[in-house]
Amino acid sequence: MKLKKTKLSFLKQTAICLTFIALMTSCDDSDDMDSTYFSPPSWIIGTWESDIPDEEWNLYYLYRVFEFTSDNVIGKSSLEPNVSSMNFNQTINTSEWGLKGLDNIRNNEYEAILVFAGIHTSHRFEKVNDTTLIYHYLFNKDYPEDEESIIMHKVK
Repeated sequence: MKLKKTKLSFLKQTAICLTFIALMTSCDDSDDMDSTYFSPPSWIIGTWESDIPDEEWNLYYLYRVFEFTSDNVIGKSSLEPNVSSMNFNQTINTSEWGLKGLDNIRNNEYEAILVFAGIHTSHRFEKVNDTTLIYHYLFNKDYPEDEESIIMHKVK
């Protein structure tokens, strides 16, 4: 009889734990797949491409093209269809690692920041004129000397 009671008690405890976990995860605001974290200014809305030639391109630059909408940033490897890309909002909304998004707008600069485990990865865009900007990429704000900058031109 004691064995059955222990087995039943274990099943009850397991059921209570699973119910508690289900309730906690279903009430978590981070599961909202429609959340937006970025609001690019109107002057940057559109598609921008870097001017780095293929032979000088390396993975450190990561994205050759950026597409800005009123509520998102999308980095792409090229203008070609079906290329590798990163939709910033979607990446944050589907992340299981606590990824966060921030943005800053200052005069002629727009910065989209991805934060993970205390590391702030910055994608900063400085407006030169209506068709040219400078893209500043910094993987970790604690190492500003590692910032890379490239020129980008508006394509549409």
